[in-house]
Amino acid sequence: MTAEKLYSILKFLDELDKKLGLQTSLEAVRDALINLVSSPAHPPHQSALATALDSLSAAATRLGEAITPSQATVIKELGGRRVFRPPHRGQSKRSRTDERDDAFGTERFCPEAR
Repeated sequence: MTAEKLYSILKFLDELDKKLGLQTSLEAVRDALINLVSSPAHPPHQSALATALDSLSAAATRLGEAITPSQATVIKELGGRRVFRPPHRGQSKRSRTDERDDAFGTERFCPEAR
């Protein structure tokens, strides 16, 4: 892999993160969990966590739609197999968490569910 190709995919992933707000969504989930732990019976904290999780889920879905098969190949070469894996058609997120990414070269990816 050339330095140019490496730079290109890292730049793409950074821009994609900024566009989708993945880091912001993760921070919102963290903050909502902190608030919920401190006041578990407080309904606004519960609502904030639900909203943050919905936002993160939507961003993860858009992430899976944004990565092309050629970009997936480069991510795999960089060791991204540990971070991204393909969805298995016809299965829910929960059922596919037990399966591994034997078909990593498919066209869609999503972050680890767990």
